[in-house]
Amino acid sequence: MDKATRAQVKEHNRRLVMRAIYQQIADSRASLAKATGLTKPTIGTIMNDLIDAGYVTEIGYGKTQRRGGKRPMLVKFMPKARQIMGISIAQDEIVGGIAYLDGEVVARHQISIPDDGDVMTLLIQTVNALYVQHDAPLLAMVIGVSGIVNQDKGIVTHSDELDWHNIPLAEEMRTHFDLPCYVSNNTELVTRLHATSAEAHQSQMVTVRVEHSLEIGSTFGDDVYQHGASISNLGLSDRDLSLSYLHWHHVQDAMQAIIDTTPDGVLADYGATYFALRHALHVNDKTVEPLVDNLSACLAYLYRWIIGLMRPSEIILVGTITDLGDDLLSRVTNYLQATSPDIDLSQITFTLDSTPYLSMKGAIIYGIQTEVGIL
Repeated sequence: MDKATRAQVKEHNRRLVMRAIYQQIADSRASLAKATGLTKPTIGTIMNDLIDAGYVTEIGYGKTQRRGGKRPMLVKFMPKARQIMGISIAQDEIVGGIAYLDGEVVARHQISIPDDGDVMTLLIQTVNALYVQHDAPLLAMVIGVSGIVNQDKGIVTHSDELDWHNIPLAEEMRTHFDLPCYVSNNTELVTRLHATSAEAHQSQMVTVRVEHSLEIGSTFGDDVYQHGASISNLGLSDRDLSLSYLHWHHVQDAMQAIIDTTPDGVLADYGATYFALRHALHVNDKTVEPLVDNLSACLAYLYRWIIGLMRPSEIILVGTITDLGDDLLSRVTNYLQATSPDIDLSQITFTLDSTPYLSMKGAIIYGIQTEVGIL
C-alpha cells in the first residue's frame, strides 16, 4: 500500500478540523487540538487557512478555564462560504439545485425532457440556469443518472433510460463550465442522503428505487453502493412475471388496458397514474386488484432476495411507485409473511420516502462530502 503523501495528510487534517467545528465537537484552537489529536502549531496553520478562505470565522472570547490562563477565541463554521450544484437526470426530467455547505437548497431549476429532446443540450441549459443564481463560489457540480456509472472516471457506462453508453459526462461538463464535476448513480445518491440524515441510525440500509427502471442502493459501514438494473430480469417462481413488471411503462400499459376494457371505471376518469390507482383501491374498484397484487408480489419477491443476501435493518422504497402509499407496503409485508415465514420481519423496518427531489439532494450531499468532508 502506498504511503499517504504530505498533501494527502494535510488535506485529511484540514477535513478533520472542519468536521470537528461543523459538528460542534470543538469551538476553539485548544479544544480542536484535544479533539483531533493534532498539535497546536498544526491546528494554528489549518485555522489560519480556513479563516482566510472564509470557511471559519472567529466569534469572540469564551470563558476562562478554571485553572486560569487566556480566554479561548471561539470559532464557528460558515456554511455560506461556498455552494454546491446538484443535478439529477431521469428519463423524463432534469432537476437541479444549488445549496450551501449545510445542505440548504437555495435555488432550483426543473426542465422536462420531451421524447425527442437532446438530454445533453437540456442538461447544459439546466446548469446555465442554475449558474446565474449562485451567490457564493461554487465548489463543484454533481450529476446523478440512472444506470451503470464509473464513478472514479465520471463516465456513464450504460443508461437505458437515457440511451447513453460510455459517455464521459464529467469530462464534458468540466470542459464546458470549468468546474469540478462528479457523476454518480441516482439511487446511490438517494441512499447517501438517507445515510447522512439526522434520523438515520440503521447499521445497514437498502434503498429500492422503482420508476422507469429498478435499482438498489445499499450501505455497508461508511460506504454506499449501487446495484445495476439487471435485477429486473429476475423472474417470480409462482407466476409468469419478472421484476421488470415494476417498470413504469409496464404499469402504465396495464392501467391503460384497464381503462380500455372498463371505460366507466375510476382509472378512465383520472388517467393512468399511481395516484389514480391509489384512489381506485380506496374506493374498492376490483378492476385494479390484479395489477396491484402483481406489483405487491414483485416487490415482496425483490425484498425477499434483499433480506436473504444483505440482511438489512431497513428497506426504504423510493420513486414514483410511492404514490401508492402505505397500503402498498402493507401488502408487500403480508406477502413476505405468507411466503417466507422464516423471516423475522420485526427485525426490519419497512418505509417509503416520497420526498421530492431526493436524487438532487443526494447529489448535493455527495458534493459536500467529496469537496469538504463535513457530512
